[in-house]
Amino acid sequence: MANSAESGQSLRSRPARELETQLEELAAEPLAPAVARAVEQAIASVHAEIHRDVERRAESVGLLADRSRAARMAEAHACHSYRALLGSGADATTVTSREAGALHFHRGIDLESMIAAFGLLLIRTLRQALSAIPASSHEAAAGSLVARGIHEILRFSAGYVAAMREEQREITEQLRDLAFRDPLTGLANRRLFEEHLLLALKSARRQGHRVGLLRLDVDHFKSLNDSYGHEAGDLVLVEFARRLRGCVRESDLAARVGGDEFAVLLPAVGTADELARIADRIIRATRVPVPWRGGVLEFGVSAGGTMSNGDVDADVLLRAADRALYRVKSGERGRYAFRRADPEHNRPSDLLSDFARALDGGQIEFHYQPQVALATGAVIGIEALLRFRSPPLSQIRPDVVLRSVQASRLLGRFTAYSCQRIADDMHVLAASTPFRGIVAINLSQAQIHSGGALRDVLRLRRQLQKLGMALEVEVTEDVFGGTDVSVIAHTIRRIRNGGIHLALDDFGTGYASLSHLRIVPVNRLKIDRQFVRDIGTSGIARSIVKAILELARQASATVVAEGVETAEQATLLERYGCEAAQGFLFAKAMPLAGLLAWLRDWQEKGERTSWHVAGYGFLPAALAAGAVSPSTSSPL
Repeated sequence: MANSAESGQSLRSRPARELETQLEELAAEPLAPAVARAVEQAIASVHAEIHRDVERRAESVGLLADRSRAARMAEAHACHSYRALLGSGADATTVTSREAGALHFHRGIDLESMIAAFGLLLIRTLRQALSAIPASSHEAAAGSLVARGIHEILRFSAGYVAAMREEQREITEQLRDLAFRDPLTGLANRRLFEEHLLLALKSARRQGHRVGLLRLDVDHFKSLNDSYGHEAGDLVLVEFARRLRGCVRESDLAARVGGDEFAVLLPAVGTADELARIADRIIRATRVPVPWRGGVLEFGVSAGGTMSNGDVDADVLLRAADRALYRVKSGERGRYAFRRADPEHNRPSDLLSDFARALDGGQIEFHYQPQVALATGAVIGIEALLRFRSPPLSQIRPDVVLRSVQASRLLGRFTAYSCQRIADDMHVLAASTPFRGIVAINLSQAQIHSGGALRDVLRLRRQLQKLGMALEVEVTEDVFGGTDVSVIAHTIRRIRNGGIHLALDDFGTGYASLSHLRIVPVNRLKIDRQFVRDIGTSGIARSIVKAILELARQASATVVAEGVETAEQATLLERYGCEAAQGFLFAKAMPLAGLLAWLRDWQEKGERTSWHVAGYGFLPAALAAGAVSPSTSSPL
C-alpha cells in the first residue's frame, strides 16, 4: 500500500516537475542581442512608469482590491530591479529572486500584490520590447520572456514562502518561551514559578529537606513611574532582575510574578539564617542607583520569606510570605521579615481588617481609562480599575490585596460595593457627557463562580443599559485554572446570555489562550502590552500582533490593544486592522472627575484627524500632558 501511495504521489507531481524543468531550460537560453537590448530598455522605462502612476492608472488599479494594495504594489517594485528577465548574470549586483521574495515578506507586502506587480511589469515590458524588434522575432521572444517571467515568479514565491515559514517557526518558539518566561526581564513567570514550587514541596515531603520562599516588591514603584514614566520603570525592573540573578544560587529559581512583584524559590535551604543571608544580599544589591539620562534612578526592595519541609501546601506557603512582606511594607521598607508557614498563623486577618474598614469608610474607588477607536478617535469605552484611597492599602498593589480577599467572606460585599460604585459613577458621567459606550470591569475566577457576584453584575448591566451604556466583563486565563473548562464555558454563556459583552484580557501570553478562544465565545480580545511595546522594533512582536488580529477575525471578535504609548504604535496597530487601543498615548487611568475633564477636552480638540500623515496627525494637547502610572487590571 505504501509503495502504491508513493507511486500515485509521484505520478501526480510529475507534470509539475516537467513544467518546472521546461521553464528552467527556456529561462536559461540566452536572448538574442537585439531582444536583450529591447528588454533592458523596456524594463528601465516601465519600472519608472509604474512607480509614477501605479495608484492612478486604470490598468493598475483594475488589478487591485483597493488603493492601499496599490501602494503596496508600488513598494513591491522598489524591492527588486527585475533584471532577471535578461537572464542569470545580467546584473551581478541584483539580489537573487529568492532573496527578493523574502524581502517582500519582511517589508509586509502580501504575496498577491507581489505577483500582481511582477505580472503587470512583465506584460508592459513584453509589449514595449516587442514593439522595438522585428515581427519575425516576436514569437520566439515572447515565449522566452514569458517563460523567464513565470520562472521568476516561482522563485520569488519560493523565497517568500520560505521567509514566512521561518518567521512562523520563530513565533512558535517565542510563544513557547512566553508561556514560561517574562518577556521584559527574562525571568521565570508566575506559571513556571508555581509549577516549580509544587515540585519542590513534593520533593521536600519525600526527602525531608526544607523549601525556602521569598516574595519581593520594588518599593514605591508607582511613584517612580509617576515621576519618570514607563521607560524608567521598565529599566528598573530589568536592572533589578539582572541583580537578582546574581544574588541567588544556581539551584534557585527567580521569577517576576507581577508588575513590580518578584519571587525566589529555594528548593533546598538549610536554615533560616541561610534564607536571611540571601534576602539581605538582594536588598543590598538594590542600593546602587541605576544610571538614567544623565542622572540616576534610586530604588529599593522589601522582602517577605518563609520555609517549609513540605507539610503545607503551596497556597499556605505563599500566604505566609505575603503576610511577612505586608508587615514590612506597612512599616519601614527596604527590609525583610519572615513568617511561619502554618495554616493557623497565616490567616490574612490584618489585611482583611484593613480591607473591611476601607469598604465601610468608602475608601475604595475606581479610576477609568478610555478606550479609543483608532480609525476615528472616538471614545468607545472605558475600563474600571480598582484603587485604594489611603494607607496601608494604597501602598500595596490592588492584585496583592485581592488575592486574600478572593478566599474570604468579604468577596461578596466587595463585588456588590464595586458594582454599585461604578453604577453611581456612570450616572454622573451620563449626566455630564455624551459618552454612551462600553464600561469594562474585571472579574476574577472566584467572582465568576459566585452566584451572588453574577447577580450583582447583571444588576449593573441593567443600570448601565438604562443609561445607554453596555457592560463588558474582562477575564484572564487565570479563570480557567484548576477548573473544568466546560463549567467555565457554561458560566460565561450565562453572562453572555444576560446581554453582557465578554473580553479575554492579556491575550497571547500563553498557549491556553488559543484553546480557550475556541471553546469560550468572546466579543473582544485585548492584546497584552508586552507585544504592543515592541511592535515598532521587533518583527516577531509584529507577527504575533498580526496573528492575534487574524484569530480575532476568525472568531468574529474585535481587538483592543493595551499599553499604547506612542503614535508609531497606534499607526502600526491601525494599519494591521486593530480597532481600538488604550494607554498613555491617550490617557492614564483617572478618577471620575479627571475623566469628565478629559472627555470634555478630547471633544473640544476634535478627537483626531489621521494617524497616516507625516508626524502621525493631530493629537490633542491633553495627550502631551502625559500619562503617569501603569494601570493594573485587578478584579472589580
